[in-house]
Amino acid sequence: MKKHSNATFWKDHVAAALQDPVSISAYAKRHAIPVKSLYYWHKKIKKSNSESKPVAAIATPFVAVRIPEKINEQRGANFALVLAQNIRLEMAVPPAPEWLANFIRAMQGAR
Repeated sequence: MKKHSNATFWKDHVAAALQDPVSISAYAKRHAIPVKSLYYWHKKIKKSNSESKPVAAIATPFVAVRIPEKINEQRGANFALVLAQNIRLEMAVPPAPEWLANFIRAMQGAR
């Protein structure tokens, strides 16, 4: 397997892997690049980005929502995401914010 050390190469692949609807591992296999290296660079880039940007400067379309415990108990802690009038995605628990962000990017790319 060819050894890749160029930071630009890895930044491009990490960005593409995060946009791809498949897992990072599947992306790496499809592009014949080492899975461990892709995860390493993903972590390195994520750490670098978080260190270089103050939290207040990061724009996000997400809003924190607090759900009272009584509501969770009454409804069995279900989470529903309405995608269109007749399309509803239901989960037992709310997804991780990263998963939700990737899902939204994937849905926007599917248009």
